[in-house]
Formats: sequence, structure tokens, C-alpha cells
Amino acid sequence: MKELSVCIPIYQKNIEALVTVLITQCKEAKIDFEVCLIDDASRESVKKENREFALQHNEIRYKELNENVGRSAIRNQLADFAIGEFLLFLDCDVQIDNPNFIQSYLKFIVPETTVLICGGCFYDIKNKKDKELRYKYGKHVEELKIDEFGKPSSSFLGGNFLVSKSVFNTIKFDDTLVNYGYEDVLFSINFENQFGDYIIINNPVTITDVDTNEDFLLKTSEAMQNLAILYMQRRVLPKNNVRLLLVFEELKSKKMVNAFYSLFKNALPMVSYQLVGSNPSLKLFQLFKLISFINNFKELESNYKFVEE
Repeated sequence: MKELSVCIPIYQKNIEALVTVLITQCKEAKIDFEVCLIDDASRESVKKENREFALQHNEIRYKELNENVGRSAIRNQLADFAIGEFLLFLDCDVQIDNPNFIQSYLKFIVPETTVLICGGCFYDIKNKKDKELRYKYGKHVEELKIDEFGKPSSSFLGGNFLVSKSVFNTIKFDDTLVNYGYEDVLFSINFENQFGDYIIINNPVTITDVDTNEDFLLKTSEAMQNLAILYMQRRVLPKNNVRLLLVFEELKSKKMVNAFYSLFKNALPMVSYQLVGSNPSLKLFQLFKLISFINNFKELESNYKFVEE
């Protein structure tokens, strides 16, 4: 068994630069490691580049899927594929700028420990045109923050985390969530329910490109569908510090959900138009998410007892 398996799901991305940095740092750290790559049905030109690169390195184990299985299922497949005691999951489109990135995780690689460590992310987008919303949201909401005492804080992000394989096999990602969104949140909640708090450290990856405004709105709509399902199943709750659910519960407690939805649902096209512009409002984005969530909730309502009395 290896000490560390670096696990990277690939989709439409050449991973040579990222993996070269990781191999170099792992060798410098003198850790027994492997790099596990699974391509989630990228186009053939991308697979060819990555396939040829992987063949040049004994440290890389590589395979390809014929059909796209999505963000949750491919991470579970990577964990099954890996032989390391600890798994470091990274997205394929991140960049490693910290020369001590691997070294920063090493102190947590202690045999037979149950850990979940998130290193966070930093956004550095050169061309923001038509991508202002995703960049702004990432910068203000997702990016790693360091307080005046040097303590890092971040929400859990699946693009940069270390976990012991025994823990991963206990909780896994929910591969019934095929669409984008909240699979990371659910994974961290399941960890907290069984093992306690996960740890945030100051060890971010750099995100150098993001979705267009239109694509991000579409993915957000999919995420709201996931969240509605998880909420109805009582698997993600307001107590999990999901801000949108806290607002929804407040409306629900005041019996204002239906009135709120009736008032704002017709404004959704106008809100969407503002959000795809050059100066999107994060407050309007929160409104877009809430309306979309309620809409999905109502569509699923027939399977859930929800009555405002």
C-alpha cells in the first residue's frame, strides 16, 4: 500500500503541467505515492495527450471511461482505483503555486488516523469577460480567508482535500447526485456526523479559469434541484449552515413561502439578465438561487408533506 494517492478526475483538460508539479513535490517530500487519473469521457484529442503523458511516468496510473459518470461517481471510482492509505483529491483544472503544497499536507498523513483536511482555493482569473458572476462569487464566497490571528476559514470544496481512505470508504460521495451541486457539502456533512469537524488549512490551489455567466446560472439551477432533493430527504438541513436553507426556514416559519414565490417568480428572467451582465449583483444571485430552490421544491412537493397552516 502507498502512503498517498493523488486522485484527479479529468474532463476536457490536459493535466501534464499540474501532474508534473505534483510528482516533483511528492518526490522532494520523499513520500511513497502514486497519481491516479481517470478520464470521465473527454474528447479523444484530450485523452490522447493525457494517455501519452501518463505512459511516460511509472508513478501514474491512468484509465478512461467510455461514458461520463459525473462528479460524485468518478471520485468514488478514483478511491476504488487508488491503493494509498490517504487520498488527495484535486480538480484537473487547478494550478499549484505553493512550492510546499504537498509538504503542507504531510503532517496529517499519520497511519490509522481518520482525517478530512481541506486546503481551500484562490481565484486568479486573467480574462473575466462574460465570467464576472462566477469569479465574483468564488472570490467573495468560496475563496480561502485568513483572519487577523492567521486562522484560515473556508467552506468545504471538493477540488482540494485530503482524506484517509478508510474514512472515504465509510462515507463516499453520493453518486445518485448526477447533476452539479452540493455533493461536496453532503460529503462534509456525512464526515461531521460520523467523525467530527473537518480541518481547514492554508494550502490553497489556484483557480485560473471559471464558467461563463450563462453556464454558471445553468449549473446553479441544477444545484438548486439537488439541494431541494437533499432538503426533502432531511440530509442537508439549515443547521448545516447552508444560508439559503436558513432563509427558506425563516419564510416557512412565517408562512410566507407561497407569497414570496408568487411575488418574485415572474422577476426571474429580469434577475437572470442582470446576472449575465458585466456587473452582476451577488444579492440578486442569492435571490435567483432562492427562487430556483423554491421552484424545485414545489415540483417535488407531491412526495413531501409541506403545508403552510
